[in-house]
Amino acid sequence: PDTNLRFRGIIDRVDVSADGKSVLIIDYKTGSSSPYSGLKDDPIDHGKRLQLGVYSLAAQRMFPDATQVQAAYWFTSGRGRFGFAPPDHFDISEPDTARRFQEGVSGVVEGIRAGVFPANPGEPRENGFANCRYCDFDSLCLSRRDDIWERKKQDSLVAGYRALAEDELAADPSEEVE
Repeated sequence: PDTNLRFRGIIDRVDVSADGKSVLIIDYKTGSSSPYSGLKDDPIDHGKRLQLGVYSLAAQRMFPDATQVQAAYWFTSGRGRFGFAPPDHFDISEPDTARRFQEGVSGVVEGIRAGVFPANPGEPRENGFANCRYCDFDSLCLSRRDDIWERKKQDSLVAGYRALAEDELAADPSEEVE
């Protein structure tokens, strides 16, 4: 709320129904769909996938008469199984999706304003850590960076980031487990 953000980018494809009421945004991907599997459970995959929401808001401005704006990644190779992620498409006109996108963007903006940039390596994998795969500085970091993250994530300064990244969407502390 009360924050203006500017983004630059190119939407790969925009399909509009003949009556202008329905818009579908496609972002082509050529690699594996595995890194996008989290979109099945969370429309922003713990804050890692905000692109479809940004594109959806741009489409809403471009097509103000549209009542439904959906977006998806389309994997155009065998590695991506020629499928869509999320399977049911990101739908910014759905209240829960719009709320979750707002939460994600707000969490990122609040973290930036507070100067919080925690180094979260993610889950250990066979060839390193999940969040370090494409980092140019991966070889410079400590091998036990996961231990450092475990200590730092307890700090109240990273609570907003932790709630987004590790997401307690399904965990409601008020519910008792039988």
